[in-house]
Amino acid sequence: MDSLSHNIWKTSRETKIKVSVTGGKAVFQGLLEDHFGREVAEKTFENFETKLDENFSIIDGAAHEHIDHFILLKPNVN
Repeated sequence: MDSLSHNIWKTSRETKIKVSVTGGKAVFQGLLEDHFGREVAEKTFENFETKLDENFSIIDGAAHEHIDHFILLKPNVN
């Protein structure tokens, strides 16, 4: 079995951010929508994109092959 190429990291800043957000959506959007609703899921990915842009140096560079993301959501109990 071959390993996947990391050629995506040789693209533009905007592309790197969009790929990261799109990958997160592909994996977690359904789960988030089931638990918190569509609006919260969309807002979560908007915030995720903003944070990646603000902290781009963390995901930029050839040395980063794997990055863990931690997002904490809790229900709003009134």
